[in-house]
Amino acid sequence: NTATAAKHLKPNGVFIFDFCYGPGVLTDPPVVLRWKRLENEEIEVLRIAEPVMHPNENVVDVNYCVQVKQKESGKVSELNETHKMRYLFIPEILQLCNSLFTLKTNYAWMEVNTPNFTDWLCVSTLIKK
Repeated sequence: NTATAAKHLKPNGVFIFDFCYGPGVLTDPPVVLRWKRLENEEIEVLRIAEPVMHPNENVVDVNYCVQVKQKESGKVSELNETHKMRYLFIPEILQLCNSLFTLKTNYAWMEVNTPNFTDWLCVSTLIKK
């Protein structure tokens, strides 16, 4: 919420935040099914991610299933949760600025380049008016 950020900043204060960049998400949509496996001496962990796109809401629900297997007993426990991922576009960032901020920069994540269709993450810098 930009109003909350503005409340905590002095004039010319800097608000930096990262977000999922809409053009990149729509150009290279989330993979239908991804999994990751990790283990140590005691447990094996399997994380499965299944995304569901909601293009009219600019949201991806990432449904996670995490299975943890105890190596000694063979007991398996499971956790399921959904992460709502809202992706944004630069015009929306400009609207968020309203009368409180000026948009200073937009960079692709960990780059000093303007984001493009291959970038999923973006970093914006806003200056409080």
